[in-house]
Amino acid sequence: MRTFLIYLKMELKRVLRVIPYFLAGATVLTLLLGTVALSAGTLIYGDRAVGKITIGMILPEDGAAAKRVLGMLESLDSVGSVCEFVYVDRETGKKGLADGEFYCLMDVPGTFVQDIMNGTNTPVTIIFPEHAGTEAAVLKALTDSAAHTLGISQAGIYAADELCLANGHPEAVAQVEADLNRIYLRYSASREGYFGKQTVSAAGDVSMTEYYGISAFVMFLLLLGIPAAQFLAPHSRVFTQRLRMMGVGAFQMASARYGAAVLLLGGAAALAFAAAVCLGTVNFSGYGAAAVALTCLAAAAMILFIYELAGSAPAGVMILFFGTVVMAFLAGGLVPSVFLPASVKAVGQWMPAALMMDALTGAFAAPAPGALAKLGAMAAVFFLLTVGVMKRNE
Repeated sequence: MRTFLIYLKMELKRVLRVIPYFLAGATVLTLLLGTVALSAGTLIYGDRAVGKITIGMILPEDGAAAKRVLGMLESLDSVGSVCEFVYVDRETGKKGLADGEFYCLMDVPGTFVQDIMNGTNTPVTIIFPEHAGTEAAVLKALTDSAAHTLGISQAGIYAADELCLANGHPEAVAQVEADLNRIYLRYSASREGYFGKQTVSAAGDVSMTEYYGISAFVMFLLLLGIPAAQFLAPHSRVFTQRLRMMGVGAFQMASARYGAAVLLLGGAAALAFAAAVCLGTVNFSGYGAAAVALTCLAAAAMILFIYELAGSAPAGVMILFFGTVVMAFLAGGLVPSVFLPASVKAVGQWMPAALMMDALTGAFAAPAPGALAKLGAMAAVFFLLTVGVMKRNE
């Protein structure tokens, strides 16, 4: 036991010697991965897939009633969040459409509102540019929906008119049409109450910034093994044999080296987590602290195993770097998993990086105790594999 404690003290001293190199590498990684995390969401999946659609409205000179109706429509969230109406004359509208100022033009007839009220089918002419994009498709969906709603209303008015005439009450037609117009308008204006809103994101239950922040944190922990290569590189065979002769076996060596690696990664992770809490990026919680701690344990065990398996510092650095990048891609850390082929997603969900990201996601969304248990099991497996490799190399 005394020999083990001496060896542990020696490993801790080695940790102190590599801290300056470790901090320099951690700073570079923080700047690099932080930049990637902040820009990736905008580059791959912005907050809005389609911008606000500017529509040129051509109204007749006496189109005050139509302008009031269109203003009411624009005030609705479902329309105003997507469309912006600009009232122009015909020549200005055509020029704006050709210059790309408008996504389309709507030519509204002078009797449009009156015809709606009395059930006359008067179409609105919509003019699209030659090369219409996604915005035009969105607008077409909106106009099709409006046309369907209007068609149902007109069908109801026609049916009521026919019923009044068939029963010999032609004098009631005007009043029935007015009553039905009020009813249909009330239902159309409050139609948003019939629908629920659900935001669908490629990042799942977190924002894209949080998603790439989690991905960057996982890659940060794994790549921290590179500036610590001097410390994490396996001992020479002669030194290992001398330790063995002094009674320090593979399990004890692995325990001491693993503890020192956890100390290095844990210090960096604690600083990053504290900074995120202070900046308000994440709220402090017991689950969040446990997720960060278990992620450090799993990352340290994995890094130590890679270096022991590689047999030297240069080989370990190469394997760790390329392995982290490939693993991050398969796990959806570079491109969200929803954009990857099904076969890649099936493999990626079992990558160590994916297990770490799943556990850390619970700090921003619903806690996932099962993900924490998987991280603990992963740390134990990598530690035991490291012990096995050390025994093989004795």
